[in-house]
Amino acid sequence: MVLESLVAGLLNTYLGKYIEDLDTTNLGISLFGGDVELTDLQLRPEALYELELPVEVKAGYVEKLSVDIPWTSLYTSPVKASLEGVYLVAGPVTDRKYDDGREKRLLDAVKRKKLQELDTPKISPQKDDETEKRKEQTFTEKLTATILNNLQLTIKKIHIRYEDKVSNPSSPFALGVTLRSLSGQSVNSRWEPVQVDSRATQMFKLIKLEDLAVYWNTGCKKLVSDYLTTDLWKDLMEECLDTCRIMKQDLDFLVRPISAVTRIAFDNTQTVDLDRPR
Repeated sequence: MVLESLVAGLLNTYLGKYIEDLDTTNLGISLFGGDVELTDLQLRPEALYELELPVEVKAGYVEKLSVDIPWTSLYTSPVKASLEGVYLVAGPVTDRKYDDGREKRLLDAVKRKKLQELDTPKISPQKDDETEKRKEQTFTEKLTATILNNLQLTIKKIHIRYEDKVSNPSSPFALGVTLRSLSGQSVNSRWEPVQVDSRATQMFKLIKLEDLAVYWNTGCKKLVSDYLTTDLWKDLMEECLDTCRIMKQDLDFLVRPISAVTRIAFDNTQTVDLDRPR
């Protein structure tokens, strides 16, 4: 169960701070079969705390989270993870009555971030001897690095919306980001799919996005946050991805839907080379 616990721990580390009640115990049992699919997940109210802004999640929902793990070929095949139907409505913390429990959760999230920053190791100067610079990896460290280096991530149907009726009560506004799909995978220098070794000092990633857009609507007569007590808000957020309309109002785009393919090269060495970007 070591491998299952490792993967469950990774999911909890990277998703647990955003997703409510992510049960790593049951998750580990599910992962044993190689596939796991979680549906109807709720996002934490403090999921946006890393922005360090006076905003909070009013409602957050993930339609489906799935993970495909090739247990028999972890070093030669990628772990595939996908998120589908990510809808989030955010707003200022000042537009609601004081909630002691909610405030405590937000404060705890900020404290956790500060502790993580303190625990982050500083990069030490490079030593001349390569064997001294790179310590021998343990089995767990090697496997973790391999999984993260080769993770194939796919996200579909994203709609994040910030609504504010406090700044100007006579003219509420909404700022939103929509994305049809986003995917990323490891490739070689020729941009062909490849499995990356855990000790690789250079990595290449191919990122594809479809229909990324940003909108800003002012004078909103109705807000999605008015319907958070029912499932209607989810339908409104999803339909907007196809119609570019919400609450009978056309989206006023700051950035019209764009699609792109991005090629990224990473240099994981600690060598300072001003002629080569990292």
